[in-house]
Amino acid sequence: MQIDGMMMPVEGRKAIVRSDNGHVLGVHSSRYVGHSYKSWLIDNLSALVGGGAEFANAGLLANGAQAWVQIEAPENVDAAPGVVVRPFILATTSFDGSIATTYKTGFTNVVCDNTFSMFMSEAGEVYKRKHTRNSEFQLLNAAGALNTLHAVAESVSRDIEKLLSVDVTDKQWGAFVEAHAPIDDKSTSRSVALAETKRQALTGLWRTDMRVAPWAGTAWGVVQAVNTFGEHMSIVRNVDPFERKMSRAVKGEIGTADRATLATLSTIIGRDLLAV
Repeated sequence: MQIDGMMMPVEGRKAIVRSDNGHVLGVHSSRYVGHSYKSWLIDNLSALVGGGAEFANAGLLANGAQAWVQIEAPENVDAAPGVVVRPFILATTSFDGSIATTYKTGFTNVVCDNTFSMFMSEAGEVYKRKHTRNSEFQLLNAAGALNTLHAVAESVSRDIEKLLSVDVTDKQWGAFVEAHAPIDDKSTSRSVALAETKRQALTGLWRTDMRVAPWAGTAWGVVQAVNTFGEHMSIVRNVDPFERKMSRAVKGEIGTADRATLATLSTIIGRDLLAV
């Protein structure tokens, strides 16, 4: 704390700062234990996965207060007819208190560069540690919980094939679009315009876009349409698209959105797709 230009210590609190520029990443209680990016995101991930995988990308968010490292399978996987994916493990942590250190699984649809979490697990999370004094990395426990990239590929294939087997009629698709982008009596003129634009974009993807149209008429096509819209057509001003995409992945928002899509579709077709 600073008073009239003087620096004063605050009992029971400590600040975490960047080593390169002194930027404050977070202020926490004295019990807080920071997880080193190198140790928790690189060294531990290497130990978990072992050989046969590749580091794909890494980066910082929120001025360095959040970080991620992603490791991928060495080869693409034909998950279903016309669907090529690359499984990954995403390791994330933060110094601003926004997220616990988490290792999660997911996959990238190679053709359209869409990112998905595993549908049937909570945000794809397989290992999590809070920033406390007893938060040392327990390799054996983590390894027991963590799906290998090979197992991820098998799970992805099963899930996509099951979603491809679920028919979605034109009437059901129309009902889904209305439920996904609702308009009611309380909607403002701006929200109505946004919803109508979203409905038109989703329908365009469903009918003619090669990232979605080949699977129109199936539950997988519905998921693909909404995910593609969210990743490639939903624009946020003054935010880099890749940084926004990774921020959503790090925070688990992509997996939450995909499962919300399946939950809405389940109510339309009368079948619990999340229990498949």
